[in-house]
Amino acid sequence: REVLEGKPSLHLREKPVPEPGFSPFGDVDRPGLSLMFVPIRERGEPVAILSIQSYQPHAYTEEDLHTLQALADHCGGALERIRAEEALRETQAAEQLFQERLLALHDVRNELTGIDDLGAYWRRAIELGRERLGFDRLGLWLLGEDSNTCVGTFGVGETGVIRDERHRCVRCDAGTLMGDLAASGRHLGVRRAAPLYNDQGQPIAVGDHAIAALFDGTRVTGFLSADNLLSQQPLTDRQCELLALYGSALANLYLRKLALAELRE
Repeated sequence: REVLEGKPSLHLREKPVPEPGFSPFGDVDRPGLSLMFVPIRERGEPVAILSIQSYQPHAYTEEDLHTLQALADHCGGALERIRAEEALRETQAAEQLFQERLLALHDVRNELTGIDDLGAYWRRAIELGRERLGFDRLGLWLLGEDSNTCVGTFGVGETGVIRDERHRCVRCDAGTLMGDLAASGRHLGVRRAAPLYNDQGQPIAVGDHAIAALFDGTRVTGFLSADNLLSQQPLTDRQCELLALYGSALANLYLRKLALAELRE
C-alpha cells in the first residue's frame, strides 16, 4: 500500500518466513530475504510497482533502492511518452477516417440526388449511412402533423436488418432527445449511457445515442437517429459531427424533392 502511495520500500529479512501482503515469485516455496519495491509514476501519480528480490540476506542497501527508483522514474517517463505517441496516432487515424467519410458523404449525396421515389430515397439513405459512412444503427423520422409525434421511414432493427418503419410513430415530447432538439433549435443532441430504443419507442439497452435534427429553414421537420447498440463501440465526436452533416444533407435533398414533385403536379 505504501508503495502505491508513492513511497519506495526496502525489506531485509533474517529468515525466509512468508509475510502477509507479499507474493513470492520464482521458487514460490522459498521466500526472498531482500526485497525492494518502488513506484512507477506517470505524471506524478503511481501507476505500477517495480520490484527486485533476492534469496540472499542484506543483498540491497538504501543506495540500491534510490538507484531502482531512478530506473522506475525513467520507465515512467518512457511510459508517458509511449502513451502520448499512441494517443497522437489514434487522433491522426480518426482524423484521416473523418476526412475519408466527408468525401464519401459527397458521393452519397450525389447518389441520393438521383432517387425520385421518397420511399426508395429514405431506404437508400439508411443503407448508405451504414455502408459508406460507417454508422452502426440509424433511424429516420419525420415530424408529424402533431408536433409531439414523429412518423418513421426506414431504420436498422435490433438484429442489424434494415426495416420499413413507415407504420410506426414515436412521441417526441419535452424531455426526450427529439423533443429537446425541436424546442431548442439545436442541430445535434448526444446522450451517453442512455436508454436505446426500438421502433416502438421501447427501451431495449443502454448505450450512446445521438440525434441530428432535420430543418426547413428554422423549422424542425424530422430527425436522423444513431446509436451503438450493435457494435457497442462509443460514438465519437467526429461520428456525431458527421451525423449532423448527413442530417442536413438529407433534409435539403428532401425539400428539393418535395418542390420538384409539386412542380410536376
